[in-house]
Amino acid sequence: MQAPQSPEARRPDAARLAQRLNQLLDHAPSPLFAVDELGLITYVNQAALNLLGFSRPALLAQSAHALLMKAAEDGTPAAWEDSPIRQVLRDGRPVERLETVLWRKDRHPQPVHLSITPLRQGTGISGAVVNFSDATEFRSLITQLNYQAGHDPLTGLLNRRELMFRLERAIHDARKNEHQHALIYLDLDQFRVINDTSGHEAGDELLRRIGNLLSEHMLLGDSLARLGGDEFALLMQTLPLEQAMTRAETLRESLQSFTFRWENRDFSVSASLGVVPVTPGSTSGIALMAAADTACNAAKDKGRNRVSVFKQNDTGLLRLQGEMQWVNRIQSAIKESRLILFAQPIRPLSEGEDKGTHFEVLVRMQEDHGRLINPGDFLPAAERYNLSTAIDRHVIRQCLAWLADQYSLLSLLDACAINLSGHSVGDATFLGFVLGVLEHTNIPPEKLCFEVTETVAIANLDNANHLFSSLSRLGCSFSLDDFGSGMSSFGYLRTLPVKYLKIDGIFVRDVVQDATDRALVNSINDIAHLMGKQTIAEYVESEAILKILREIGVDHVQGHFIGKPRPLESVVLGR
Repeated sequence: MQAPQSPEARRPDAARLAQRLNQLLDHAPSPLFAVDELGLITYVNQAALNLLGFSRPALLAQSAHALLMKAAEDGTPAAWEDSPIRQVLRDGRPVERLETVLWRKDRHPQPVHLSITPLRQGTGISGAVVNFSDATEFRSLITQLNYQAGHDPLTGLLNRRELMFRLERAIHDARKNEHQHALIYLDLDQFRVINDTSGHEAGDELLRRIGNLLSEHMLLGDSLARLGGDEFALLMQTLPLEQAMTRAETLRESLQSFTFRWENRDFSVSASLGVVPVTPGSTSGIALMAAADTACNAAKDKGRNRVSVFKQNDTGLLRLQGEMQWVNRIQSAIKESRLILFAQPIRPLSEGEDKGTHFEVLVRMQEDHGRLINPGDFLPAAERYNLSTAIDRHVIRQCLAWLADQYSLLSLLDACAINLSGHSVGDATFLGFVLGVLEHTNIPPEKLCFEVTETVAIANLDNANHLFSSLSRLGCSFSLDDFGSGMSSFGYLRTLPVKYLKIDGIFVRDVVQDATDRALVNSINDIAHLMGKQTIAEYVESEAILKILREIGVDHVQGHFIGKPRPLESVVLGR
């Protein structure tokens, strides 16, 4: 009988261990390779070879940077000193989920998400392991979402938000370089007749053809957008007002000579156009758009099918002057504590995820006789006349005072969400104000979630990053409101410590009947989860919408079907 082997005899030697480890790594689904302290490839598994198209001998002992990370995606050469592999080997700090490209054997860039982990030997770095994943689908999805976020789905033109971004940039350019640009606001004169007599299908087709017709007149640098309904706008770069009026007349004549044929019927088309210059003295995109709209209305009042230029003494300014009357009303409401706080619940969709009461604070203005005014009526004027920060501060004081009265029940509160305006995000003194109120009321910062619209966050990215980071370190969380329809890129999300993404309600409300909106909500939800964010769907108004959102996997929901806004003072935490 053969004597049993000792543990030492059964223990595999180093060569067998290395062979077994290589076999295991070679069958791993995640592509990876290893480099030594000089950045030379010492190992590459089969998944990496399959994705990059190389044979193993072609990679081993080669410089990973020189072969695989030699250039940026646009072909710009990348120096070894700037290589993330070099940085890890030098500093010993890992790199997590870097979005970049590796170069395939066929010389095409391969989009990847890449992580680099240093290998330590004693007190030094002996090499690194580089694992990565194919980001082609992710990149395609990002591109698709970015396009959809900035374009009108019916006509393919820019949408209102994207035009507003470009208009703000034009104002900045006018101030910095003393340039003059021009904005045209165009409203079709007969659209309602065609829409009502021939149906929405005819109306949609007319809008598409008008979009195509206007596009034929665009020049390099122009930005053409459909604002909504039958309204269009054109931003023209570096163009004096006289030339802008000439181009507006050309557009008017082109539309007047256009005939729309639908089901053997011919319809004539015309438009009223308003023109406003974009100068170093322009205050904001909102004010310019309102001025162009005023000029367009003046063209309608004069008989339609004509061009009108905005003038400071135009009677159409009465509408804007009416907004100025809100200034005293808002200031009086703040002074007399007539800004009333309401709360609308936010519910988790997954059972067992309920961590306590979660609600968004909303504000209403109470008039002298008790009537409540919705925020949509007074907040635009507050934004335009720099009163929104005063409203934000008043809301925060009131809200935290109420929370202080509920101090014994705060363990039942998950999050109290408070909206911040763009003026507050850009106010250098606002952070100090929030810190002061937190200290005075002794409210745990982790109970607060500040909501900022995506448009505001992008327009004030540096200020937003500072504010978000400073308050996040204390424990406050942040939510991006109206997410999905105003973004120009997802890149900024990597710099902002945001916990929640609130999917814009314009996508949510039609998910039952609109497959495109449903796909978009699904895509945004997937991207948010991939980035480690939680999602909140707004405008949940029915059981059917809720069912689809649950199937998609949205984390939280908000809307009248979930719970209508009610006075904050009536909220009982934990119920």
